[in-house]
Amino acid sequence: MSDDQQYTFEVDGETYALPSAETGAETLPGRFLRDAAMEGQEGQIRLGFALLEATGADPKAIDALYDLPGPKMMEHIEAWMEFKPNRGDASVGESSGSSS
Repeated sequence: MSDDQQYTFEVDGETYALPSAETGAETLPGRFLRDAAMEGQEGQIRLGFALLEATGADPKAIDALYDLPGPKMMEHIEAWMEFKPNRGDASVGESSGSSS
């Protein structure tokens, strides 16, 4: 998968890649979405972690993310959840990319 299809982040000079959250959403039971909608911000955070685990991402990338200080980890999880893979069909005003 090319870099424009994955969210990338850097830890200690090493670059890690995560599949899009959409990848996790394809396999995540609807119960997680229901709970996220009903539980506000806490539910959204729980959904983010569940999506991350459901992507099948490289365990080294997930470990690197979890090893970051809490606020930095959450910053990346939020950016990852908003990341849209570049499929060449973005509408006007939309952009996609990755964060370092």
